[in-house]
Amino acid sequence: MNRHVVAKVGQASCLSSPLDSLLNEASTCSWPQMRRKAGALARKILDQKTLSRKEFVEALKILVFFGLRSRRSHPLVERAYRRLKIHARQRVRYWMLSFYGLRGNSSKVLRYATERPSCVDDLVQSLLAFAESGQRNKAHRLAQRGLRLLSRGHDAFDQSWGSHMVADYFTKNRQWDMALEACQKMPNHPFAILFDKFETIVKLHAVQTLLAIQNGLRALPAIAKIAVPDLGVKGLVADTKKHLKKFEKALEKILPRKARRDFGLGEHTRPACPGGRLARQISPGKSAGRRF
Repeated sequence: MNRHVVAKVGQASCLSSPLDSLLNEASTCSWPQMRRKAGALARKILDQKTLSRKEFVEALKILVFFGLRSRRSHPLVERAYRRLKIHARQRVRYWMLSFYGLRGNSSKVLRYATERPSCVDDLVQSLLAFAESGQRNKAHRLAQRGLRLLSRGHDAFDQSWGSHMVADYFTKNRQWDMALEACQKMPNHPFAILFDKFETIVKLHAVQTLLAIQNGLRALPAIAKIAVPDLGVKGLVADTKKHLKKFEKALEKILPRKARRDFGLGEHTRPACPGGRLARQISPGKSAGRRF
């Protein structure tokens, strides 16, 4: 599990939750034993005739955290979900997205994905669902709406996580300005370090500058061709090319080859254009913000 998963599950857990009780047994049980216990506990919770939203969330948290994909859990989850009140179903959407995302069930994931998220959790998981299923128009509209959602007050982790994922979507689509806007919505909090806020901002500025340099280098030969020889423009073009090459070499130290590939840049990169870097599966969260 990566550091983002650990942090998100830690944020989602409460001190006396069933998940915490299971984790407290980690020192006395093997991982397969823990998984068996987790599956039995989740099924027991979901099989109750009366089920609160909190209990439902705890059961799905266990299934997602332990990576449980048993077919027996699928109908239990669906029946338990239908027993919830309508407003409660809306608040657990993220967990349904996480559960079906774990199972790789794209049709179910899209069933719960939304273009009008009520919280950061909905935003992130729905954005991943639309992007990974190739629904680029929906993903793009949701990412733009996400910028507005992230302008509202959220707790530090959700604000940082949501900003990181929206910025990553725009980065993948080479929409650098929007990626920068999303990055800058991260609060100056330790979570900003977890999600590489400052490093990413520097790299995005470096990408934009590198593209400007490459555009300039491509334009110079045409300028040299139309220059009047007596004005000494060709000499100025040569000097400009030398300076641009020097800047390019310096920027390549900030963005080595692997980083340039991650940003979709190559030796013959075209100017940035709209279009869909990261699809990390980040585990469950909590909040249930307002609709917008």
